[in-house]
Amino acid sequence: MKPSGEKVSGIGSAGASEAGNIAIELVVLGILLPTLLVGFALNLLSAQRSALAAQQLAREAVRMSAIGMWNGKTSELLRGAIADDLGIDSSDVSIEVVQDQRSSLTVATSTARVNGRVERARMVVQ
Repeated sequence: MKPSGEKVSGIGSAGASEAGNIAIELVVLGILLPTLLVGFALNLLSAQRSALAAQQLAREAVRMSAIGMWNGKTSELLRGAIADDLGIDSSDVSIEVVQDQRSSLTVATSTARVNGRVERARMVVQ
């Protein structure tokens, strides 16, 4: 039994500290964590979009080279279209097409770079 002069810590004092902890947990788990997860997901989607755009650009360029339609104007049009679709500067988009003669085959190789993502495509030219 406690002497009558001492204070007894009861539910009132524990309840106040628990309310503070719940508020902190609510802020961290209810607001901060979902915001970070959404930001991370958007960053991943942006990187995936750039990679897919680079892959598509490389494929289109090698196809056009294989049928003999590749020139500087075509390159600029494709670069501009990709840049407009992604909302980036056209200087962040580059494309290079090289045709290589191997024995009796000519192989066209294109290298596309979009926002630092690099993709390559190859096709035999008939």
